[in-house]
Amino acid sequence: MNSDISPIPRDLLDAIASHAESAPSRAAIISPNGVCDWQALRCRIDQIATALLEQDLAPGDRVVLAGGISADFIAAIFGICAAGGIVTPLPMFITRRDADALLSDCDPALILGDDTGKALLGPQAGMHDLPQFGQHVAGSHFPRRPRLSSERPISLIYSSGTTGRPKGILHSMAARAAYGLIFAREYGIDAASVTLLATAPYSNGTWMTLLPTIYSGGTLVIDPDLKAEAIPDQIAQHGVTHAFLVPTQLGMLFPCDGSLMPERDLTIVSAGSVLPSDLKRRMHENSHVRLFELYGNTEGVCTILRPGQMDGRMESVGTPVETGMVAILDSNLNPVPAGTIGEVAGSNILISDGYFRQPQLNGELFWQSSDGSKYVRSGDLGEIDEQGFLHLRGRIKDMIVSGGANVYPQDIEAEIRNHPDIVDAAVIARPDHKWGEVPYAFFQLKQGSTASADDIIAWSNARLGKYQRLQGGELCAEFPRNALGKIMKPLLTPGGDLA
Repeated sequence: MNSDISPIPRDLLDAIASHAESAPSRAAIISPNGVCDWQALRCRIDQIATALLEQDLAPGDRVVLAGGISADFIAAIFGICAAGGIVTPLPMFITRRDADALLSDCDPALILGDDTGKALLGPQAGMHDLPQFGQHVAGSHFPRRPRLSSERPISLIYSSGTTGRPKGILHSMAARAAYGLIFAREYGIDAASVTLLATAPYSNGTWMTLLPTIYSGGTLVIDPDLKAEAIPDQIAQHGVTHAFLVPTQLGMLFPCDGSLMPERDLTIVSAGSVLPSDLKRRMHENSHVRLFELYGNTEGVCTILRPGQMDGRMESVGTPVETGMVAILDSNLNPVPAGTIGEVAGSNILISDGYFRQPQLNGELFWQSSDGSKYVRSGDLGEIDEQGFLHLRGRIKDMIVSGGANVYPQDIEAEIRNHPDIVDAAVIARPDHKWGEVPYAFFQLKQGSTASADDIIAWSNARLGKYQRLQGGELCAEFPRNALGKIMKPLLTPGGDLA
């Protein structure tokens, strides 16, 4: 671990100022438009922050960023923080109607965007051009910042999760600084690191490698048009040392017949959805890869399965992140002992402040332990083994109660994925007049496979327990997924139009 990230700077803005002073010409961001060094990044942050203050931005005002990843986008994140605002990245995959609803919910003081944002929102949105915003401002120092607590919220992330219902999730400066420090320690990110951002900036997963790289003074590699097939070239060209990639990307880059990745040492962080066991094993056995699998949500629950923990624990999602704790709760929100399945809840200094202007949801989100610690409830089912490793069993809302027995879709899905023709699978509950609910599956086949749904069902049922056996299923050309690749099960309906 590089000692440059300790002691902890007061916040992320202090860290940026320190890098600009100590290594002004070192690359901070590499993009198709060229290299932005630390001094240039600090100046651009200064320009944006000063321009926002000239617009009479008040502390706590939301500023929406609408566009693709760029050096300006990253500078705007920290410029908004420096001016006292709350940065709100707009998801670019949503419809115009959903974008309008999100803007209505967050009620922004300003919208900063590029051509991509303009294409989504249209000219009537009153958007400021991000590449031009603040360019009239001269100077090389941060403006006088509002005297605000480190507990103030600085980011608002809209996440549909797996529910399809967007919610705005707030994080404080203290929590975001902790993202920088703790994940830098966990992943070994320091000033010599080169981190590829291969997911969109409106996803909280992207922030899990962006912030530690900024915090530690490393280099970010970005490309708004990056496709999965171009990732190996980016890694080789720029000497990438770290990358956050979702399982769907990793499945393309580490196929069964060999890896497409360059033969160079690389730390990979996977999150968003559980890695299929065969893919995880291939990556772990690759001598050039240090694989970290992170489990958590934007709200704050977090465990990591680290490279040294993989052997013998491949089916788990690891142990709590540094400073963290995990508890398993029963239906009455009482902690249960190891080996008992219940709701996963987590506590650490990374957790969010909850949902923006939704106190009722916040009441459902948080749980307080007997010692006064604040936990975030995940809505996931899991159990902790005797060694403290967390094993997931699916979503509470996904659990199937068949003939009075609890059936966990994730266990069934794991077995289906062992079929040689399967890319991915999703299991949901289908109403049944006799049993109440029964398992029903959706299958995504590998290209060129001629297997039928009945073939997969018969193969799976021969390996599943009595209550787990599938009572139907269908082929699915492509699953509906959120920004991190997690299957959105509420959109799956038997006999729907996804096949």
